[in-house]
Amino acid sequence: MSLFERRIRPVLAEKCWSCHSTRAKISFAGLQLDSKAGLWKGSDAGAVVVAGKPDESRLYKALLYDGQTKMPPTGRLDGEALAAFREWIDKGAPWPDEAPSAKQEAATARRATDHWAWKPVSKPSPPEVQDPAWPADALDRFVLAKLEDRGLKPAADASRQLWLRRVSFDLTGLPPTVEEQERFLRDTTPQAFANVVDRLLASPSFGQRWGRHWLDQTYYADNIEIGRRVPARHAWRYRDYVIDAINRDVPYDRFIREQLAGDQLDWETPQERRNNLVATGFLALGPWPLVNADKEQLRMDVVDLQVDMVGRTFLGLTMGCSRCHDHKFDPITLRDYYGMAGIFTSTRTLAGRLNLGVFSNVNSVVLPELPEEMMERAGETRRYWEDLTAARERLAGLRAKRKPLNKD
Repeated sequence: MSLFERRIRPVLAEKCWSCHSTRAKISFAGLQLDSKAGLWKGSDAGAVVVAGKPDESRLYKALLYDGQTKMPPTGRLDGEALAAFREWIDKGAPWPDEAPSAKQEAATARRATDHWAWKPVSKPSPPEVQDPAWPADALDRFVLAKLEDRGLKPAADASRQLWLRRVSFDLTGLPPTVEEQERFLRDTTPQAFANVVDRLLASPSFGQRWGRHWLDQTYYADNIEIGRRVPARHAWRYRDYVIDAINRDVPYDRFIREQLAGDQLDWETPQERRNNLVATGFLALGPWPLVNADKEQLRMDVVDLQVDMVGRTFLGLTMGCSRCHDHKFDPITLRDYYGMAGIFTSTRTLAGRLNLGVFSNVNSVVLPELPEEMMERAGETRRYWEDLTAARERLAGLRAKRKPLNKD
C-alpha cells in the first residue's frame, strides 16, 4: 500500500475533510482535499502544494503552524504525521488515479485469480522428510519439511502432565482437574491420549470454548444497536444454538444452511423446527442501526450488515467495500454485492429488525412449543389454580372466624 493510502489519506479524512471537501457544507477557502483535482486546484488564494518542495508548500507550512494559517485548528499533528506529509510532498505529492485504467484492472484481476485463496482446493502429497520416524501423520510431514528447510529440529515431546494441560486448555479452555490428572497418569494403555481427547470433545465445555470464536464473527452480544444500548433479551437462544451445534458435531454445510435459511428448511420434530428458527438469529443479531429518519437508508444499512456478516463469516471476505465501488483487492464487484443485497432486501427480517419500515417488537417471532414444555406449562397452570384455590379457602376460613370489633 502506498505512502498516501497508509499515512496521508487517513489524516486528510480525519482532520481536513469536514471543512475542505466536496462533502462539506462549505469548502472553506475553496480548498477541497478529497480528490486529486481538488488538491492541485488549490484554494482561492492559489496553489497549496509545490511538487517536490514541501518548504514552499502552503499546505505543509499550515501543518507546521509556520505562519498565520495553522491547520488543523484542533491541534498540531504529531511528528510522525508531519514527516509523512513532508516525504509525500517531496516525492511530488502522488495521488492514486481516481479511475483505474484498463491495464490496472487487468492486473487486479490477474492478482485475484493468481492468489492462493481463489484457487480450487487440492490435496497435495505429503513432502519427503529427512527424519521419517518423527511424523505421526501426514500433517506432521508438512511441518517437519518446513523446519528442515530452515535447519531447525522439532522441539522435544511434552511431558504427559504438560500435554494434558495443553490439550485441556485447547479443547475446553479449562485446566484439568486433579482427578483427571491422576486418572490420565495411571492410564498406561496405548489409547490413553485418545481417551482424553474423546472425553474433552464430549464435554459441554468444548462447544462453549469453540462456539465463542464463531460468536465473535457474528457480532454476538446480549445487546443490539451500534451503541449497544438496546437489550436483546432472547439473544442467548442463538448463543446456545451455536454451542449445541458444535457439541453435536453438526456438519458444516448444514450449520450454514440453518443460519441463512433455517425457517425454510424441512423439519421432522418440533425441536428441529425450533432449532432452525433460532439459527436464523445469525441474521438478526449484531450492531444494528435501529434508528434513522431516512427509512430506506435504514433498510439498506441493515442489508449491508447482513451482507458483510455473510462475507466475513462464511467467505472470509470484507464485502462492505463493494457497496460503493468494485472491491480494490478482492474479485468482488458492485454487481456481486447488490446481487446478494437483493436477496436480503426481498427478505423480511423479523425479531427486532425492520417490519415494513417500522421498528418492530424485539420478540415478534414465537418459537414453537415443545411437548415437554407444553406439559410443564400445563403443570404450572395446574399448580397455580391449586394454590389459588387453597388460598381462597384459607381466606374464607379466616373471614368466618372474624369477629366484629367491639365499639364500646
